[in-house]
Amino acid sequence: MTTSAGIQQVRSSYTGLKKLTRVAESELPKNSDDLLRRNLDCAVIEFLHEVRDEAHDPPIDTVRGVFLEGGPIYEKSGFFEKNISKSVFATLNVSKVFLRFPQIN
Repeated sequence: MTTSAGIQQVRSSYTGLKKLTRVAESELPKNSDDLLRRNLDCAVIEFLHEVRDEAHDPPIDTVRGVFLEGGPIYEKSGFFEKNISKSVFATLNVSKVFLRFPQIN
């Protein structure tokens, strides 16, 4: 989500999800007003994963983006109170997980 190609994939995913919810006579999830709970954004990313899976495209295991939170720091500002760069990791189709703990003597 830090490249124009990534943004386009997310935009297309939103459009597809919006069409699907309209056909299903359902409502899109909503992000909270303060953007701390991003239910819509999460649904769009999950839908993107499903579309890629159905198209037999390789899965995306990391989503990285810059998220603007809080209000603008002054009128018509492009700078916000909280600009957060986040990476979200999702491991798909994992059948076994092995954890190795150090021995304590």
